Amino acid sequence: MAGRTDLAAYNRLWALSIRDQHPADAPIYKPDLVRQFGRVKVFRWRLPSKTVVFDLVENVGTAEVQMVRRQMARPCPFFRGLPGPGGGLGKGVVAPAFRATCDRSHQWLWVAPVVMEDLHLKPRRCVWQHPAGSEPVRVTFRSIPLGPRLVFYGGLYYEHERMREGGPVDVSILINDKPAGRMIHRDGDGWARLDISTGYPSHPRPTGNVTVDVSAADPHRRGFCWAATVRDLAPQESP
Repeated sequence: MAGRTDLAAYNRLWALSIRDQHPADAPIYKPDLVRQFGRVKVFRWRLPSKTVVFDLVENVGTAEVQMVRRQMARPCPFFRGLPGPGGGLGKGVVAPAFRATCDRSHQWLWVAPVVMEDLHLKPRRCVWQHPAGSEPVRVTFRSIPLGPRLVFYGGLYYEHERMREGGPVDVSILINDKPAGRMIHRDGDGWARLDISTGYPSHPRPTGNVTVDVSAADPHRRGFCWAATVRDLAPQESP
């Protein structure tokens, strides 16, 4: 999958290779299948059991999006229309046709899933959630499946991060309205990971709310994008 964050959602990994190079995230154990086709090798690894319970990126269209102004949360409704601004060098990520718009006078204030280039020009499938200021742009998922872990990744659009001139982005993750994790993203961090232990069991599986708040004292060119999944424990982590 273009833009994957890791392999937790997959059962197998296939790779085409020359000079015996392996993908950076390939398992350390030997592949279970190797075939040679001229100068190209095909590898396949069987992966541990999938642990992903709920993918927030793929379900963001069902979430509530709000922008907080003067401590009042105002809705950012989803709509479907023509693609928005962006695309090409210096123009940022293209705003997709289906998106939540928070402020039409600021064309970058929208929320939607995209594929974004991170600091190292790697594609990342993520939720674009550009901050509006010191008060957050907020995305809330209601009554979703919960599990023992929530794994969160976040980063900035590469053109906004590579010069290392911008201020930090503050990300707060709440579960059932209680603080669960926080990421302070500074230029140079690249695509960063945050592991959150929720304290919730896998069985019986509860449901609840997950909120992602993104803010920045100086929101100029702070194109933040994130990916997150609710997960069970991996087999080796089970109690």
